[in-house]
This record gives sequence, C-alpha cells and structure tokens, in this order.
Amino acid sequence: MSSDSVAVRERLGGLAQRASDLARSPWVAYPAIALLQLKVLWGAWIYRDLTQGDTAAYFKRAMLWHQTGRIDLNWSPLYTTFYAWCYRITGDVYAATILHRVLIVLAAALLILALFRRLVSPGVAWLAAAWWAVVPYNVDVFEVHLFTILPLVAAPLAVLKWPGPRGHGIALAIMAGAAVLVRNEMAVVALLLAGLFGVWEWRLAARYGGEAPSSGRTLGFAYGVPLAVSAVVVLFFVTRSAIPLSQLPQAYAPKHTINMCQAYAFGYKQRHPEWTKNHWTECSEVMQARFGESYPTLATMLRRNPRAVLGHFAWNVRLLPGGMQLSLFGASSGGPTPDYHPVPVNPGKAFVLSGFLAALVAAGVVVRARAVPGGARATALGWLSLIPAAAVTLLLVVPTQRPRPDYLYGLTLPIVAAAAWAADTLLRRVGPVPRLAFLTPVAMACALMAAPFRYVLPTGTAPVRPLLDTLRRLEPFQARISDPQTVLAPGLFSSSLRGYLIRLDRVSYAHAVLRPQAQWMSEAGLTPKVIGPLELGSPGGDESLETFFAEHGVNLVYLDEQTCRAYRSNPVHRRFLDSLGTNGWRMLAGACDGMGEWLLIGRDRAPAS
Repeated sequence: MSSDSVAVRERLGGLAQRASDLARSPWVAYPAIALLQLKVLWGAWIYRDLTQGDTAAYFKRAMLWHQTGRIDLNWSPLYTTFYAWCYRITGDVYAATILHRVLIVLAAALLILALFRRLVSPGVAWLAAAWWAVVPYNVDVFEVHLFTILPLVAAPLAVLKWPGPRGHGIALAIMAGAAVLVRNEMAVVALLLAGLFGVWEWRLAARYGGEAPSSGRTLGFAYGVPLAVSAVVVLFFVTRSAIPLSQLPQAYAPKHTINMCQAYAFGYKQRHPEWTKNHWTECSEVMQARFGESYPTLATMLRRNPRAVLGHFAWNVRLLPGGMQLSLFGASSGGPTPDYHPVPVNPGKAFVLSGFLAALVAAGVVVRARAVPGGARATALGWLSLIPAAAVTLLLVVPTQRPRPDYLYGLTLPIVAAAAWAADTLLRRVGPVPRLAFLTPVAMACALMAAPFRYVLPTGTAPVRPLLDTLRRLEPFQARISDPQTVLAPGLFSSSLRGYLIRLDRVSYAHAVLRPQAQWMSEAGLTPKVIGPLELGSPGGDESLETFFAEHGVNLVYLDEQTCRAYRSNPVHRRFLDSLGTNGWRMLAGACDGMGEWLLIGRDRAPAS
C-alpha cells in the first residue's frame, strides 16, 4: 500500500473523527434535537385544530389566573399559570394553546437529551432522545399530560448534574413541589425518592464510618434549602387560591370520584359490550349498580365490591402491553384499545419493534454481566431515581386508570433509557473503531431527514379545524355568552366551548367548583349554562325548536353547517328559521338559507324562569 493512500486514509479518518466529536458536542446536539422536534411539530399552528376536552377546562382555569390572579389548587396550578402566561403574550386562545404545546414539547426533548447524555455516551443519547421526539404520543396528546414529563425528567437530571446531597435535595424538592402544583400522585414518587436518598446517605455514611463525607449540617443544608424554596413556591400558590382552603377537600372530591366513575365505566363497557351508554356522562348508572353509589371514591369501591375493583385492575393490567407499544412505537399489535379512543394498530411493526427492544436490552444485560465490575457507580443513583416514577405508574396509575400512553411517561422514560444503555454497552464492547467514527453524524443526519412532519397535509389540502372555526364565529359574542343569564346551545363542541369562551370571575368560579358533586356531570347550577351537544333531538323530529328552547330556557343557539342543512330539510324546523325576526328570535350572525351556512340566533330577553 502506497504512502499516499495511507495518508489519504488517515486524513479521512481524522475528518470523520472530528465530525463525530462535533456531532456529539452539546453545541450541536441540543440545537439538532430542537430542530428535529420542530420538524415533527411543524405546521401545527396551521393545520392542527384547537385541542378539545381537558385543555379547554384548563384554559378556563388559566383565564382565572390571567384575569384575577387566582388559581385552582386542585388542578395543576403550575401548568395553568404557564398556560395563562402564553395567553398573556399572545392575546389569543389558539395562539396560546399552540405556543404552550410547542414550548412544552421542546423543553421535554431538551431535558430528556440532557438526562440521557449523563447516562450513556453522547451519540447514543441523541438517538434515544430522537426516538422519544418522534413518537406521536409524546407530541400529540393533551398538553397538561405532556407537562407532567418535565418534573419526571428534571428530578433524575438534578441527581446526575449535581452528584451528592445537593442534587438529591433539588430532586426531592422538584418532586415535592410537583406533587402539589402538577399532579397529586407525584407525592408518592416524592416519598419513594426520599426513602431512596435516605438509604443512600445511610449506606454512604456506614461505608466511611466516623469520617462520613457529609456531616449532618451539610445534609441539612443540602436538603433543607431546596425544600424550603419549593415550599415557598407552593405557599405562593396557596395564598392565591380561588377556593377557600377549608373547602379545598370538597372541591377536590369530584376530581377523584368522577375520574373513577368514568375510568371504571369505560373498562366495564369494554368487558360488557351490551352496555352501550355514554361512559362520560352516564357512568353513574354502572357505579350505582356495582357499588351502591353514583360517585364513590376508590376506597368506597374497594370496601363495597372488592371483586369488581380487582376485575377493573386486572383488565387495565391486561391492556398494558398495548399501551406500552403505543408509547414506544406509536402503534399497538391489536386488541382492545388501552386509550379512551381508537388507536393505530400495526401488528407487524409492533411485534418486530417489541422483539427488537427486548433482545437489545437482554443483550446489553448479558454483555454487562460479563464485563469487569465497576464504572457505573457515578450514575447508579441517577438510574435508581427513575424507579419511583416507574413504580407509581405501574402499581398505582395503570390499575386504577388505564394504560393510555400519556399516563405512562414515568414508565416509558426508563425503558427508552434502558434501551440506550444496552446499545451503548454493546458499542463499548466492540470498542472504538476509527473508521466508523462517521456513523454518529450520519445517523443524526438520517434521523433529521427521516423524521415525519406530523401536521403538514398534502399539497392542495385545506386544514379542517371545526372547533377553531366555531370559536372564531362565537368570539365576537363572548360577553353575551359569559352573561350569567345566558343559556347557550352551541352544538357539537359544547364542552370545549364552555371552557374556551366563558369567562368567570373568582366568585362565580368558586360557586361552580363547589356545586354539588352530581351537578358536575350536567353542569347544572353553573351560570352561564351551556347545554349540548345541542340536545335538540333528531333533526327529523316533530317538536318545534321554539317549544324546545322555551322548555329548556335556551336563549342563544349556534347551528353549524350540517345542522343548518338538516333543520332546513325539516318543515317544522324550517318554519321556525324562516320566522326569525318575528317570532321573538333574531339572527345575530351567519345565515341558514339552504346553502349550508352556519347561524347564530338569540332571544332579546331570556324566558322567565
């Protein structure tokens, strides 16, 4: 071999090594993962509809903070204040919703990369973070669920970034604060972390005998200061509570009991297809039959019918493999949905990737078992600090709720980390191969190019955003909709519009939250009142709209295109629509002349009660 060929090869190898070193550096890795995550999110602000369901309810609480400086302590106050901050800088419901989603997802991707870089080699860490970033259920679920990722990553990251008692104290403070300000079940995670750190400090002191590396004063300072800061933050939110502290338990009760009612009813419906009622609004029927109470607590359920509860637990655990496949690969191998909605089913993809993941982790364990002991002690506690959240998810969340992917972050995070560790272990076994140094930047470039655009539609396809369209049509009438005397029938999106459109002051909000538990499902007693979806019966029915509106006290009605067409085709309803302006009702916006336009109509005065 000529000396020129050797020189060229050495130069190419040097260039590959420099490219690899550059790709692994934080100056490239973090912008690259942010770029990949932005590619996945690209177009969400153009093509994605306004989030329905839970997000609308949290927006109502965000507006409580925005308008009055008060929060609801029972419903993720840290998240709602962040949502309110996004609204403050945008001034628009849709812009704030998209902005806070993008910021949460980007923050999670960056934090996860930071965590993985402290557990495995930088190149493998980036690829593992990229895996996390492209899974749909880590991007496109309720924003409040995405927000829970942040403390779950921040706590173990603190343990690894600041080795020793200071990092332990910061991690414990993060999780303790999150238990109050993000999700209540994180209190159990905080307790498990406290036990883990206590055992760790005790064993460390026992190892060093009388010359322990950390004195009692040092430990007290390391744990006490972060916990004190966390307590001050929590206290600030407590002082801003819209609900009197003495009434917080009463306000919290429906959050737990209605959740258990709906979760149990959905699983019951899957096991008993003959029960066809709505598990969201009619779950109390099942609970009354099974537990003798419409909205029992979990403790009451266990006491009155433990067999039924254990059946509920067993069913949810049975669904766990499908939930994990969705969380890790974006598709399940089949069977009943572990979510509340239909999910992607791809048996080939799910089985192959599940088998590959299991084989990868098993190979990593075998190789590591044969290696010389040592070398992992620096990160041991970081790995252990992932276990409490996984245990709470597996033993508490999955049995009582169901293994929907956005409930499983505490479990999927350590699984992705374990896969990264196994890959890193196998690569270290092979040893450095200078000729393959270029693989790191090539793999990163391929991941960036292959990452999908989740929201961009084919050329020529218009975005379909019915909830946003409805909101834009009704926003000019927000003051009237928020009037306590208003009874609105807004159609299909009644629940979401209730959250996005109605503005409540502190007193009205407290009244709504503290109303009797049974009224939570029907919204009775909440003014202004929203009924829906339309609750007008079949468009082909014979009851006149005017009669129905009078019976239910409705004084403001929104009809979308489809409903307009259906009512125009019914002679009874068409007479009502043709008489607008002379029958006590008038058109406020839109038109409904048979061409499919939308319509907003209202009465000048609400019917007497």
